[in-house]
Amino acid sequence: MADNMFFCLLMLGGVTLSLQQTVDVTNVCSHNRWPDGLYAHPYHCSKFIECVSYQTTVMDCPGTLLFSGLNQTCMHMDVAECFHAPPPTEPPIDLFDFCARMNLTNGIYPNPTDCSKYIMCTFMTTAILSCPAGQSFYHVFNNCVYFATHSCL
Repeated sequence: MADNMFFCLLMLGGVTLSLQQTVDVTNVCSHNRWPDGLYAHPYHCSKFIECVSYQTTVMDCPGTLLFSGLNQTCMHMDVAECFHAPPPTEPPIDLFDFCARMNLTNGIYPNPTDCSKYIMCTFMTTAILSCPAGQSFYHVFNNCVYFATHSCL
């Protein structure tokens, strides 16, 4: 990967979190147990993440505005904090025995590492399944949808 990859930093209460561009954010609220609120998108400054009851929704700022994590709103690019930062060194997410480790009930869940796949939990057993070609898993519908109606984010 290029050394000058684009990143945003999430700044909350003096704590700064940064995520690589390859991090899938479709289930970040549940995965990180973030409380209800608005959070800066980890690598698109014109987007933000809304968490409601651990459900993740990625939202766009209108026009050319950028999201300010400090002010919890979209702002003009001259005042919104958005930075280039070196990628963090994070271990990859291990999906082996994911359902049991996350204590997930029977059901279908987004794959935290690949939006073209999803996870089916059956009695704590993890199965990684793929969406049909040209589709990605969309957590709102709990189903695969065409890229034209939903991107990975």
